[in-house]
Amino acid sequence: MKVPPNIHEDSYQELVSAQKEYRNQEECPRLEGNEEIGQLANRFLNLGGTSHFLRLNALIFDDTIKNIIACGYGSHLLEELAKFEPNMYTHEYAVAMFVMLCNWDLTPTVIINQQHQNYLDALRTATIALFKHLFRMPYELSQFLVLSRTTEWTTQYRLTIIMWYMEKTEDELVLYTRYWPIVGNFTHLKLWKLCKDEFVDLSHYLRILDLLERTEIYGLRALPQIKPVVDIMGARLTVFHLGKYRIVRELKRYDREVIEALLNDEHWVEQASALNILITRKHYESNINIRQDIRMCGLFSDAYRRICKSDTDISHRVCVITGVFSAESKKKESLMLESTDITAALMEDLMRNKNAKMYTSHRPMNLVGFYSKYELEMGPLYAWQHCKYNPRLIFECATRNHNIFDFFVLVCITSQSIPVAGVILMFDNYKRLVNSNAKFIIIGSDSLAEYEQLGDRQDVILFSGVKSTTYHLVKLYMNL
Repeated sequence: MKVPPNIHEDSYQELVSAQKEYRNQEECPRLEGNEEIGQLANRFLNLGGTSHFLRLNALIFDDTIKNIIACGYGSHLLEELAKFEPNMYTHEYAVAMFVMLCNWDLTPTVIINQQHQNYLDALRTATIALFKHLFRMPYELSQFLVLSRTTEWTTQYRLTIIMWYMEKTEDELVLYTRYWPIVGNFTHLKLWKLCKDEFVDLSHYLRILDLLERTEIYGLRALPQIKPVVDIMGARLTVFHLGKYRIVRELKRYDREVIEALLNDEHWVEQASALNILITRKHYESNINIRQDIRMCGLFSDAYRRICKSDTDISHRVCVITGVFSAESKKKESLMLESTDITAALMEDLMRNKNAKMYTSHRPMNLVGFYSKYELEMGPLYAWQHCKYNPRLIFECATRNHNIFDFFVLVCITSQSIPVAGVILMFDNYKRLVNSNAKFIIIGSDSLAEYEQLGDRQDVILFSGVKSTTYHLVKLYMNL
């Protein structure tokens, strides 16, 4: 029996034994298709859901994952979580999986019998070993507290919280508690005091209590020799959070030089997202709690243009379809953006791929068919997103001419003006006649209506709403 990474061997063996005993009970629900558990777990960890419909601005617990746990296959999910390396785009899904495996979510499982209780206890004990691996940043701790807010504060629960603080250096504690002062509904000081009774030796408790109290009063001056922000968080993570938090107020010359070097780095530009940089920049410019640095604004603007002009080598052959209607566009007051600004940035990301093409029908120039951004010398895609062609006709053309695409991506603001049923019918016809492995992605920057007729299909996915990480999630779906 191979023990997953970061899991204690004894607790894992106990879990496997308790799980087997529970599954032998008549009361244990039966699970069909358990060979797909790994695939479903990876889909949830990368995308935040196992169904065809994903609401990106709302994190919800997944019924399929909870059913797998209820049927006694928690160890299978734990194995996938242990192997998973969360990043700034997917960390929240790893936190949600952790909470579900611990049975600390908002609707905990009803206990059937003693074997069921033993299994859930063993699953929780084995899962907690991953806490240090998964919960590195304060917003991850905050999400954990929010998702488990109805949980009883047992010794095990408090010790899990204590682990987060005990694993941090003084530099990390001061910086993180200064700029993420609220976790869940608690200040760090209040949360720490709630865990006091679990300490036998109060010296560790008092050391961190003193640091939290000084940080609450003096801010970063609580630690005069604190390291630069980019050395504590890393340059990429600093840039990712620059627009949302007041970290920028404490940036020193060294920090700014490192950030500028990153924004000009060719490898970073290749991996970056125009949508992410646009939203980060707008968060920064509209943040009333900071005094904006004109040079920083310029760096973000230059980075956006550089990203849009750069290309990426992605092996997937992608057909990008625009369904953007200006009449549906709404102003995003908090970001000083329109819906069309967001869809344009998303189009820039998608079309940077050398293998991405759009349909055009410009007969005077004898351009009818599918062309890349580079073949058409498109320039900025804000105007091109309004060059709409009926999606059904695009599928007809791809089918008739036997154009091979791995993915079709339809970008719209809402699905109100999109004949979804007819489009999916034409996609199915394309799969039947041209490429049976093709997949279809629909992205609604504001919202999409659920399409229940899709059932459990995994080859069609609907992203409802857009956030700064949307393009990266689309890439993750393509690589699943």
